[in-house]
Amino acid sequence: MPSKLCCSRQKLKRHRGAEGGSAATETGCPPSRAAGARGRGGEGAKNRASAILLLSLCALCLGGNPVGFAQIPFGQVVSVEPSPALTLKRGAQLDLPLRLIIRGGYHINSNSPAEDYLIPTALSWNPGPLTVKSVAYPKAEAVKYEFSSQPLLVFSGAITVTTRFAVSPDAAPGEARLAGKLRYQACNEKMCLPPKTLDVSAPVRVQ
Repeated sequence: MPSKLCCSRQKLKRHRGAEGGSAATETGCPPSRAAGARGRGGEGAKNRASAILLLSLCALCLGGNPVGFAQIPFGQVVSVEPSPALTLKRGAQLDLPLRLIIRGGYHINSNSPAEDYLIPTALSWNPGPLTVKSVAYPKAEAVKYEFSSQPLLVFSGAITVTTRFAVSPDAAPGEARLAGKLRYQACNEKMCLPPKTLDVSAPVRVQ
């Protein structure tokens, strides 16, 4: 009703202006509440659409395309679970299991890859209070991928690499930390990434 009253007044002003010989003035009617609501609703929809588009572009930048180094999802492809503290006696031997978690959609080459150009998974330890006797890897899977002409020997999911240590009879008692490196090459179904090296460690106590 306010808009109808405004328009009626406008017509009346133009009529009186014409009778008095003066120029009629155009005052215009204010937009209705419904029109204003429609305008605000349209702006809100545009803002929401812009926000959704921005989030989609960010997702593509972070990892939407699995092909190419720059588009690989950020973060580690392989993570190493923390090792529990181990207590060892001088002159004894002990197995240290190291559990590796490989991100879904990826695999790493086994310690003995089927192709010469692939980098093997290798766990090594720095010299310390313990002597490395052996490193045992799990059995690899034979899987065929698009980028290879023959099945590859790979690890995927969660695996455990076990190192057998020997403690010298004259080792100094007390707490120590074993330090080493895990070198691996991760791949997905399309391509392989550059090799990577992770630092690994384990707390020990020699009695």
